[in-house]
Amino acid sequence: DPDLQIAYNEGKTRNVNLVITLRFQPEAFHINIFQQLGIVTGIEEKSVYMRRVPIENTLIIGTQYWVKEIRLRED
Repeated sequence: DPDLQIAYNEGKTRNVNLVITLRFQPEAFHINIFQQLGIVTGIEEKSVYMRRVPIENTLIIGTQYWVKEIRLRED
């Protein structure tokens, strides 16, 4: 997500709200990992909604092969 890249590069935002789209339905294993990196607030089909994720944790999330896309949430 270009907006997420800008936020990361500027370093102004300490925490971000995200929508993470996986390549398949998330399972307990994936949710447990996400819970260590921020606050999971919901799951809808292949998407996981998170709040208050430290910006540096987006790199950890993005390196998982099962993550298809990471976007900033607008709320």
